[in-house]
Order: sequence, then C-alpha cells, then structure tokens
Amino acid sequence: MLLQKLTKRYGGSKPSGKAITKDILDDMIDTCDTTKLIDVRDKALLLFTWGTGGRRRNEVTAADMKNLVKTPEGNYTYTINKKQNRPRRERLRGSS
Repeated sequence: MLLQKLTKRYGGSKPSGKAITKDILDDMIDTCDTTKLIDVRDKALLLFTWGTGGRRRNEVTAADMKNLVKTPEGNYTYTINKKQNRPRRERLRGSS
C-alpha cells in the first residue's frame, strides 16, 4: 500500500545512492495509518532509518533491539556494526 502510493506520487524506484529529502520522508509518514499495525511498523522503520542518519537497507533489516541503549541523559544510541565488525555508536536524532 505504502509503495503503491509513493510510486503513484513520485514515479518508479529511484536509482540507488540517492538520499530522500525530509519532504519525501514526511509524505511517506503521512501515508501511514497508525490504526493499522503494519503501518505502525512502516512508520517506525522510516523514523529509525532517518533518525540514525539514513541506514542502508541491510543495516535496517539487521537491526536488533539489543543494540539500542538509553543514555543517562535520556537519549538513545544505537550500535551499528560497520565493516570488519567494528561497532560505531550513533545518537538517534530527535531523541530527548
């Protein structure tokens, strides 16, 4: 459903390597009906991907809650295993 709406509005898939803009993200989030569990999931994935600085698809699908840590200040960091399994911690944007 989400993909159909976005394809209708923006056309077919974009070439890889092109980042989306905040306006496109907002449009994608607006299509999520929060009364449906699948849309809640989609919205969470979109916000997670954007909030961590734009993850690759494989990084998003490999995400695990055990890598999400709340800091003493109330922010959240997420450990991303990059090349050679060297972890990198990233503060999620918008966390308070």
